[in-house]
Amino acid sequence: MIILDQFEEFFTRLDAQQRAAFIDELCLVLSRRDLPVKWLLAFRSESLARLNEFRPAIPDIFKAEFYLTPLRASAAVEAISRPAALANLGVEPELQKAIISDLGQQGWISPPQLQIICYEVYQTTLSRQDNTLRFEYYKERGGAREILSSYLEQALRRLPPRAKQVLIALVSGDGTPAVLSVEAVARAARLTLDESASLLDQLEDEWLVKTILREGQPHYELAHAYLAAGLAVDPEVLQRKAMEELLHRNILDWERYRILLSPEELQAVQNWAEKIDFSLDSQKLLLRSAIQRNYQLPYWLKKVNPEIIAPILKEFLRGSDTVKPQPEIALSALSSISQREAYKDDLCSLLEEISLAFDPRKQAALYLAQMDPSVALRLLRNCQDQLKA
Repeated sequence: MIILDQFEEFFTRLDAQQRAAFIDELCLVLSRRDLPVKWLLAFRSESLARLNEFRPAIPDIFKAEFYLTPLRASAAVEAISRPAALANLGVEPELQKAIISDLGQQGWISPPQLQIICYEVYQTTLSRQDNTLRFEYYKERGGAREILSSYLEQALRRLPPRAKQVLIALVSGDGTPAVLSVEAVARAARLTLDESASLLDQLEDEWLVKTILREGQPHYELAHAYLAAGLAVDPEVLQRKAMEELLHRNILDWERYRILLSPEELQAVQNWAEKIDFSLDSQKLLLRSAIQRNYQLPYWLKKVNPEIIAPILKEFLRGSDTVKPQPEIALSALSSISQREAYKDDLCSLLEEISLAFDPRKQAALYLAQMDPSVALRLLRNCQDQLKA
């Protein structure tokens, strides 16, 4: 039997031409009935759909599919006792019960974590020249929590420095494990998408991260809740993450229900504003909230990307399907930023030629002209043509 482990790398490390050549050769080998060889392709479940690339050449590629699940308690007992028996070692029932209790997650046991713990207990047993894996050795090592935390430290020394950023990204603001897409991990870790994906693969190879499917898409979480404590995330980092999570929830609330931040929430975010990298969606939400609540508006006008200011202020001047008209507040906002750019010479001359009664519309036009000169010029030329006609 030929076993190709971690076969998901076939799709990430080889280009289309190399993959096609391999598929053709594999098809040729499988067609040879005189060759007494079987092939086993082992890979992560999220890569299963990519095997469709083989179907034109090997139509029954999914005929012998087998999904390796985590272990139930009875299978975990065998995974502990049978390899030990092959090495002429006994296992205390109390040790098996403790390991299964400590590692159990909704009735399942993670094979990699079980292997790590059994290996460490085995090493202690050898050092004592004993022939039995004992519960006391497990306690000496600190149980599952300490063994896995120690393994975490060793693994991080083997990985690139930024791997820890990815692990911290998978810890929520309340210190518990989070479940995130690779895009969300990249944002939280402040890394590129490609770098985050590569680091997640390496962390999964080290059994520190696991993949779960949500709506058919791969998401990632820490392999065990113990790791969140083992990372010893700085409390200030957790507070910053809590603010970022608050913003993310409020963005969803705005998209679904058109609910903006309260003054209290705006103040809480403002307290952390210098330590948070605001996405464009976050900035739009914050500016809309500040206008709607008329809260710390000058501050947020300076904080957000200038390109989003004019469109949002126009929303509040006119009103829209999503916001109520707030012309007075919008005009006040325009007034506070009116000195950012000088009037264009031709815009000034056009404004002087147009005689309109001074009212809020003219004031709004003056301020909007500074925010979006190209639109103002077009509108004012149209108005001038109408006046001449």
